[in-house]
Amino acid sequence: MDGEFYVRPLPLSGQMGRRRIFSPHSYPAGRNRQIIPVVHMEALDLAAWFPVVWTRHRGTLDLVVLRSLLADGAGHPHGSPQIPSSLPLLIKAYPLVVDPTQSGGDLRVDDVIADEPTDVGATLLTERGLPSRALEERIIYAHRFSSAHAVTQRMGDHLSDAGLFQPWDLSFPDQLELGPFPEFLVVRPDAYETDGFISFARAFGAAGLRLLNAHALSLYRTAILYQRARQDLSRNAAA
Repeated sequence: MDGEFYVRPLPLSGQMGRRRIFSPHSYPAGRNRQIIPVVHMEALDLAAWFPVVWTRHRGTLDLVVLRSLLADGAGHPHGSPQIPSSLPLLIKAYPLVVDPTQSGGDLRVDDVIADEPTDVGATLLTERGLPSRALEERIIYAHRFSSAHAVTQRMGDHLSDAGLFQPWDLSFPDQLELGPFPEFLVVRPDAYETDGFISFARAFGAAGLRLLNAHALSLYRTAILYQRARQDLSRNAAA
């Protein structure tokens, strides 16, 4: 994930600890990142904003949200990314680097500049070398993501092994310059009538069913992304 999501992760020590951090949407990644990995526990909240789907990346099946249909990440739903409920955990934790494959170890921070700060921000470390309140909040978000990552991966693998996925058709009626997109996967409409679904429900219980409900509801948000993309492209053309 480091090479895809983060620019230049550095250990949190010395001079880096005096860096100031700002609200997530003050950073380019917070505003412009088109596709963000997520975990099952945040899917229902994010389903009110974005499609929650799966995609394969380097042989791994990832649960993600599609935040925009435009390659530059513009065209978010109204209110995003300023409203906190629209932010995935990875963005809430940013610029703290989240790596669920590493347990413990030193904290790392992405070496980026907040190009649209809205306030004076806060230092990463206090004068005593302890995490500031702002950093503590990001550590909590990072822990939430990491703690749910493994079971989220197992959920996706179970659905895939049961043959319950199909490619997501993202074709639109006109020739807007959208994407490009990776191959997204969604749960087949008839999946809920299969033995594979029963097996999934038994394996993951209420948490798995909440994820599938969030996924199904979230697909209706595609129409909002499409409208916002058209509006953004129309403004750019007029300008």
